[in-house]
Amino acid sequence: MSQAKFIEDFLSATDFQNPVEVSMDTQLED
Repeated sequence: MSQAKFIEDFLSATDFQNPVEVSMDTQLED
């Protein structure tokens, strides 16, 4: 969970969080 939290915090600080977030969700579900 720590890694997921870190990723969320990182994405929150980026302008390109949308495409990256979608890619991450796809990888996590796969």
